[in-house]
Amino acid sequence: MKKLLPLIFILCWGFVAYADYTGTVTTNQSELTFSTNSWYDVVALPEGFYTKEIGAPQLPVRTISILIPIDKMVSSITINSTTIQQLSGTYNIYPVQTPIPTNMTLDSSPFDDPNPVIYNSTNPYPDIQYTISSDGYPMGYHVVTITFYPLEYIPLSKIYSYIYMTI
Repeated sequence: MKKLLPLIFILCWGFVAYADYTGTVTTNQSELTFSTNSWYDVVALPEGFYTKEIGAPQLPVRTISILIPIDKMVSSITINSTTIQQLSGTYNIYPVQTPIPTNMTLDSSPFDDPNPVIYNSTNPYPDIQYTISSDGYPMGYHVVTITFYPLEYIPLSKIYSYIYMTI
């Protein structure tokens, strides 16, 4: 039994040393809501979070927060697989607008035109699948928040697709 104790310790330490998370970030077409605003298409998810680059297409995003051991850092995120499903039709996606200060009305705020570099591109926007939005210690816990971009838009051809990711 004494010979097994070091082996058990090494195996247990290996499980404690790594914080692995496996999951799926999904977006189904039934979750998307569509509306129009000033001749632009607005697409939303129930969470109500969007990309933030002013003048770029306003795309809904998904965030997940993961509690990890306090002494560990996120070294990488591996996306095991992605499946892209194109939506039928074409879309002219509303550009992200500058936030309106509380002392202004919606009518008095200027409209931010679409960024021509992005809107005249044949490349999918955004060109990333995720970002680490925050890595902090609220109330003493180590919480990492990851923003996933489950929709992509090809501005020049006005093609919109949603992405199913396994992480």
